[in-house]
Formats: sequence, C-alpha cells, structure tokens
Amino acid sequence: MADDRVVGLLILEKPTSPQRSQTPLQSPPRAVSIDWAWTAPEMRSGGVGAALFAHAMVWAREAGHTSCMVDFMTASRAARFWRNLGFQPVSYLPHRVVDDRVAWARR
Repeated sequence: MADDRVVGLLILEKPTSPQRSQTPLQSPPRAVSIDWAWTAPEMRSGGVGAALFAHAMVWAREAGHTSCMVDFMTASRAARFWRNLGFQPVSYLPHRVVDDRVAWARR
C-alpha cells in the first residue's frame, strides 16, 4: 500500500483449487500457481511486483510447495517481468482468429 491505497496484488492458488486452469499433466507435484497479479500502472518498474512475488515465494516454500507456475502471454508486456523472475514457457496454446469472412474455409 502507498498512501493508503492498494498499488499491487498477487493471488496464489493451491494445486487443489477448483479454479486452477492447468491440467495435472502441466502441474508438477507440490506446485502453486499465480492466479492473478497486478501493479498500479504508475508503480510499475518500481519493485512492487518483485516484492509481492518474493513474499509469495516465502509463503509457498513454508507451505511445502516446490515450484510455481504462472500463465502469461509470451508476447505481452508482462512476459519480460515473469521471465526476469526465472519463469520459462513450458507449453503453448495455439489459436486461430475467427473471421466470419472465411469461416467456411478449411486449412
């Protein structure tokens, strides 16, 4: 908090959470997942996100977790932040643009 306002937030999910988006094949044993992370735009690059992450990892270690996962788009502005914290992509989600002009077309 800064001046009595929230400037960052990081939410972790335990492996047993029904909200978890990873499949068991994507989740190492005793992993924890970052469900949501946010830093106020004016506070970015000031260490808020890194401090929240460090605090979360202390909690995770004390709770018996041995790894952490986060779902991020590799082409996003946040990708650099996560990679600088040691995260590496392990899976990719293919996608296709839905365009009603060529919806009938098959490739």
